Amino acid sequence: MFLPGQAIIRGEHASGRWDGDILRIDFQDHIWPMLTLDFPAVSIEKAEGVELDVENTGEYPITLFAYAEKENPYCWSSGLLPLKPGEREKLRILCFRDKSKGAREAYPLMLGVPGGAVAMTSEYYETPKPAIVETLRFELEGEGRPAMIAIHSFGTYGVVNPIYGEDAKQVYPMMDSYGQYRHAEWPGKVRRLSDFEKNRVAEEEAIAQQPGAPDRNKYGGWTGGPKFKATGHFYTKQVNGRWWFVDPEGCLYWAFGPAFIRPSSLAVTGGYEYLFETLAPDGDYYKANIIRKYGKNWKGAYSDIVHRRLKSWGMNTMGNASDQELCLMGRTPYATGITTLRYSARYGLGELDAAWLSKLDESTARTSEKMADDPYCIGFFIDNEIHDGPEYSRWEYYYSACREVMKKYAPNKLYLGSRQDWHRYPRGAIPVRVDPEVAPDDHDYSKMYNGYESVLRAYAKYADVLAFNQYRYTLYNLRMPDYANKPILIGETTVGALDRGMLHPSLRPTQNQDERAFACGHILESALDNPWIAGVHWFMYIDWVCTGCAFNGENMQMGIVDICDTPYPELLESLKKIGYSMYSRRFK
Repeated sequence: MFLPGQAIIRGEHASGRWDGDILRIDFQDHIWPMLTLDFPAVSIEKAEGVELDVENTGEYPITLFAYAEKENPYCWSSGLLPLKPGEREKLRILCFRDKSKGAREAYPLMLGVPGGAVAMTSEYYETPKPAIVETLRFELEGEGRPAMIAIHSFGTYGVVNPIYGEDAKQVYPMMDSYGQYRHAEWPGKVRRLSDFEKNRVAEEEAIAQQPGAPDRNKYGGWTGGPKFKATGHFYTKQVNGRWWFVDPEGCLYWAFGPAFIRPSSLAVTGGYEYLFETLAPDGDYYKANIIRKYGKNWKGAYSDIVHRRLKSWGMNTMGNASDQELCLMGRTPYATGITTLRYSARYGLGELDAAWLSKLDESTARTSEKMADDPYCIGFFIDNEIHDGPEYSRWEYYYSACREVMKKYAPNKLYLGSRQDWHRYPRGAIPVRVDPEVAPDDHDYSKMYNGYESVLRAYAKYADVLAFNQYRYTLYNLRMPDYANKPILIGETTVGALDRGMLHPSLRPTQNQDERAFACGHILESALDNPWIAGVHWFMYIDWVCTGCAFNGENMQMGIVDICDTPYPELLESLKKIGYSMYSRRFK
């Protein structure tokens, strides 16, 4: 890719040196050591991404995180690699790129398209930026021991050749009658109607063999740990320096479960019929498939299996945007959401005027009618991923108003905050806007700045729990300053891959299902070891539709189950391993 003499090495708690063509990196004993290489731009126009030949030359096992973007502070082009001492393996970084006009015309809503290209937005560019790499960054989660690696070679892997224009006609229709991608095969793909019944029976047998962890009460709280005051509602408590929820019976509770549990796939088919072999009723393939799987009384059967699944998987929570009927069944605790800002207002709080305050009041009152006295309700999120300017007074007014109104209608519920998307906090830029009236240009990060302190001070002052959406390979280094010593709830996190019929691997890519399962376990273990984190919501329960979801075009592999309601077995085993052992790991 480049000559050693062309690369500039920059280290933070890390140092690098060239040994011929081998780059040797020493990572110091630090919570977040990092080394960056800058070099002349290398084209990856026809490659999936970057491939590195890495050896662990140190004394301890490591998990190395690598990134290949310069301008985007979140650096979605990324990959990870676990290595034992002496091991040498390939680390692959899947690279994101702009969506071209041709790809937009052929696949209007899709972030990942046939031929291998993946993007971060369904918008397109008349003149896309060239797909290049000119920076590589290497990170570890540290604290406790140094590490050493040797990178023996730098290259590329795979072929990207997006299929659009006249060639796209060979791909149409893309989706089969069950909503699966037609042009690939993989283990577990549904090929005939009888597969639904076969999968249902097999899962019933698996749940019967492992119905749930034995050390849990009806809320999923830990019966094997210390007991605290039972209030009939959830509250938070710091025990031995670690934050927890306490459930209505007074048991310690670590909130673990998926978000977006609902019998719907949010597909868009109107105007895009040419993408589908057979149209599902209302364009909802997931709903059509669960009707096929559970029969004419599907609604009751589906609701029942959701709760039994969660318990069998070692989970105890339903996250944001889950179906209200499922939440109100009194079987699994849940966190619910209230929306007061338009989706586009995530780039600014707006006027925060009387109309906004009225909407906040009405929305909270409506949600509280059924949930304020429900012991299974943990609390309320209000809004999502808000980006605005640095003025503390605006943030204080917003968060204080949200808290005041929420506590007026639901005084016993926790205010869970706004799920801020600070994916590299406390390092790197926080996406608050210099000009909140202007939507961001994906190519212009000069308008972002590190303005987290004013936001976080107001957030921590008024929220009971600080919710963050965190798409990162480790949560261990998510730390709070003294003025924000509050429990953290991860509102969203996920990883995905491209080997099971999806065209986008999610915001944090992995190379296959085995690597996905490892990354999932690593993320969750790092959360359990983080003193601030009191729970993680996996995003999400089901995959997005392969042709792109209704409101942002995401067609990522994010789900625990696929569009046919089949759990991903590798991921599921990783989740269950965490779920059944989480209390003993957390309580140290």
